[in-house]
Amino acid sequence: LSEGGGANARVPITFTWNRGGSSVAVSGSFVDWRTHVPLRQNAMGEWCVTYNLPPGVHQYKFFVDGVWQHHPDQPTCNDAVGNMNNFVEAKTLNFTQLFREGRGSPPGEYTQVAPPPPTEPKAAPPKIPPHLLRALLNTAPDPDDPSRLPLPHHVMVNHLYVLPRTAAPTSTVAADAA
Repeated sequence: LSEGGGANARVPITFTWNRGGSSVAVSGSFVDWRTHVPLRQNAMGEWCVTYNLPPGVHQYKFFVDGVWQHHPDQPTCNDAVGNMNNFVEAKTLNFTQLFREGRGSPPGEYTQVAPPPPTEPKAAPPKIPPHLLRALLNTAPDPDDPSRLPLPHHVMVNHLYVLPRTAAPTSTVAADAA
């Protein structure tokens, strides 16, 4: 992309076709309708090509398996004789103008100083009920036969709710076990 938009500025435009076909090309006003630019099929089955266009509005159409087609999901217009074509506007991007228009960084003050750490003490994480610690991964293998895993003593929890009690030093735990 050209910052100033000079006379030879070109804008990369990607043309895509996702409506099937075994051979797809694109042609348009940017090549005076004389050349077919072939598209390549990507891993998702879409046909695409990126072509550098001069700034301006360009009409184009796809040449799919020998038949001219417009893409119904892309912007369309009629040419001087009534043919339906797709169109695209290629614009150069002027970065200086973007920042003057206020499209730069979000408003606010920016500094090189890191914010201070929070002053609130962090609460200790809740205690895990002891039966949840007896998972298969926390059990040592059998020393006589390391290939034999111990019987699992595990609990599958779909939802765990811990309610701290203010009157007593214990917590109430409710679990929906599978």
